[in-house]
Amino acid sequence: MKNWGIIGTGAVAYDVGYAIQSIKENQIIGVSSRKLENANLFANNLNIPNKYNDTQSLIQNPDIHIIYIATPNALHYQNIVSCFQNGKHVLCEKPLVLSVDEAKEIARIGKEKGLFLMEAMWTRFIPSIEKMIDLLKNGEIGEIKMIQGSFGAILQKDRCFNKSLGGGAIWDLGVYLVSLTHAILGDPKEVDAHVVNGNGGVDTNASIVLSYSSGAIATLNCSYEAQLENTFVVYGTKGMIKVGSPFYRSSILEISSFGPIEEQPHQRRNPYQLLGPLKNAQSLKERVFHTLGKNSKKMVIPFHGNGYHYQIKEVLNCIDNKKIESSKMPLSHSISVIDIILQVLN
Repeated sequence: MKNWGIIGTGAVAYDVGYAIQSIKENQIIGVSSRKLENANLFANNLNIPNKYNDTQSLIQNPDIHIIYIATPNALHYQNIVSCFQNGKHVLCEKPLVLSVDEAKEIARIGKEKGLFLMEAMWTRFIPSIEKMIDLLKNGEIGEIKMIQGSFGAILQKDRCFNKSLGGGAIWDLGVYLVSLTHAILGDPKEVDAHVVNGNGGVDTNASIVLSYSSGAIATLNCSYEAQLENTFVVYGTKGMIKVGSPFYRSSILEISSFGPIEEQPHQRRNPYQLLGPLKNAQSLKERVFHTLGKNSKKMVIPFHGNGYHYQIKEVLNCIDNKKIESSKMPLSHSISVIDIILQVLN
């Protein structure tokens, strides 16, 4: 039996808590919050025996094996270090920490103590995303040339606009897009961005452009002030793959394959001499081709539960196999993503 502790009682902590309890041989035996009433409410909902209003008491509980951290971003580093000092494996909400130096330090401590650590980038493990990455690796759409991603929602939570807590649309929403792009294309050659700051001095709208030595470009948009399409599309020399909206909770991949355009000598019909709807024949044909491609299909990948259990299974599999980090979500990946975001913000 694996015993879990949870630090933080926000909405995502509930989702992860239910996911942990959905897996056999796993139970949550402790939860902590800055306010004891929040810990009590969380514990009552998930039937957790121990509740605390300080993190240290939970971390020092000898019966807890793994701790999931869901505190504000700026607290992640000290929470992780404390967990390691008390011999706990850790799953920490994204972003892992807010600086490259902090990330390297916790990676060093975890390795020294032989303890597992992974950033809780749960979208990386849902079946549709894993399938997309496999298809891209197998050359389904040829050489990748462009990625377009968006993640925007109108949010008003206080923590989102608190700079001292690590708030901002990029750390909160854009990090998903940067992380997924990095999983596909690796480290960019150049990082450009246009960032708009709003309440609390945090970024509320941002457009990020990542350029790669392969010639590929990724354009990623995130916002606290607009509900965006929330899709992720990869374009290649042979086609495109689109993760249906919202990309972070999708079970559908749209795949379109295109062949090279063959230019042949021909005479084009003068559309201005055609009658009625026939005058639109050529533009309609072009629109249909652009929308559907030469060979388009939808692939449905079953999506079970609330989606958070997939990352929990990865954590358990790694710990059972004595691994201190995930090969799918290694710490080197998280460190690179932090570095990219810091380049955007600075």
